[in-house]
Amino acid sequence: MRPACPPLIHGCRFLNFSRSKSELDLAARRAVKELEGDASQHLDEYADGSTERHAAMVDRIRQRLGLTTLCYQRLPDMIAAIGLPRERLCTYCWNGESLYEGA
Repeated sequence: MRPACPPLIHGCRFLNFSRSKSELDLAARRAVKELEGDASQHLDEYADGSTERHAAMVDRIRQRLGLTTLCYQRLPDMIAAIGLPRERLCTYCWNGESLYEGA
């Protein structure tokens, strides 16, 4: 499976576009909890597609979904594909940072 965006690490604090009531509804946060015992440990490392923690999280999600392979889009690549400056995009759901001027 190849999702078109990075794994969601944080629930959206600006829009209610999901039915989830808890961040543990997010596959990434469940995986972090399984790996760390706490769903909010080392989130910056889990959000960074180049870290060992990120790789472990993706593998845990892959196993839970019963997939042969799973590879998420990296945030910098997604931003580049959108074609807007980083400052014009809200990336809170993926990395917990909201640099978007309108947020």
